[in-house]
Amino acid sequence: MYYWEIGFKALSAIAIRQLKKIYTVCLVRQKAIKLTPEEAIRQLYLRVLRDRLHYPLSRIQVEYGVNFRREVKRADIVVMDKDRPNTVYILVELKKPKLNIKTKI
Repeated sequence: MYYWEIGFKALSAIAIRQLKKIYTVCLVRQKAIKLTPEEAIRQLYLRVLRDRLHYPLSRIQVEYGVNFRREVKRADIVVMDKDRPNTVYILVELKKPKLNIKTKI
């Protein structure tokens, strides 16, 4: 069993159902967020950063604006530098998973 499968079970355990939409509580923002495929991957990766790589949630930000010359783009996850808290140390860009339904279990 892969880590993300274990994480997905834990993630689905904290999902909240409201008006036929599924929400989950974001680890960083501490508020209910609509659970889209990309958001599920983001929450699982936040767990990897916290549980396996031991980055404190206080150094992690979600949908953080990053300057690229004249443009400001939003990074899915950033980990800030320990010594310089306003400097990005790790930048993570996520995409929704591509599932192959034909795969046999």
